[in-house]
Amino acid sequence: MRRVIVTERLRRQYRQRFEAFLESIQTYCRGYGLSCTRSTTEVPFDQLILRMMRSAGVTQ
Repeated sequence: MRRVIVTERLRRQYRQRFEAFLESIQTYCRGYGLSCTRSTTEVPFDQLILRMMRSAGVTQ
């Protein structure tokens, strides 16, 4: 087993790259007229889908 050490600098770099990745997804979706929803894994999938459908006016 290898030991992995994450320094504060590496954590910041990862966060910046992750944010840039998320922004690229948002930009792509906007470019094609798609909606894009972010959520954490703490939100149950069915609640997320229901929230998305409500915001799109598909259901109440």
